[in-house]
Amino acid sequence: MQTYNLKKFFALILVLGLTFGYAYAQKPPLKAMERIQSLKKIKLLEILELNEADADKFLVKFNEYEKNVMDKYKKLEDASDELIKAIDNNDYKNIDKLNENYLIANKELNQAVQDKFENVKKLLPKEKYAKYLAFERRFQNEVRKQVFKRMGENEGDEPMPRRKFRDR
Repeated sequence: MQTYNLKKFFALILVLGLTFGYAYAQKPPLKAMERIQSLKKIKLLEILELNEADADKFLVKFNEYEKNVMDKYKKLEDASDELIKAIDNNDYKNIDKLNENYLIANKELNQAVQDKFENVKKLLPKEKYAKYLAFERRFQNEVRKQVFKRMGENEGDEPMPRRKFRDR
């Protein structure tokens, strides 16, 4: 029963989040991302079965950790855009610096995700933390699966088509 509800939830996420079309092809619209994050929090609270006071405390900290991850993700996207722009323009004079900026941003994103997991662990009892970890993984997989399905691929099994750098 819970699996059925989870599937309905993810279908709702996709309908709301990805309905805005692929006009923004590589970067999801900000409002869609906000809606997905809101629905994620609602479902997470349902799975964790926190009382109102604990849920409020949890959400304050969780939002802080998620914001840090999203900030690092944006920094990585910016570094990626700069690198692709240089490649598109055959401008390789600063490529070492751009490569390094990308690698640093990627490392910072990975660290922010790790920090989020470690900090959430301090907020929850071990049983609820296990539910949280399982939820995070299922959520990522389901969103990825739905995106691939939306793109016409068979649940991500087929490789994505090669893209030219100038497609951005």
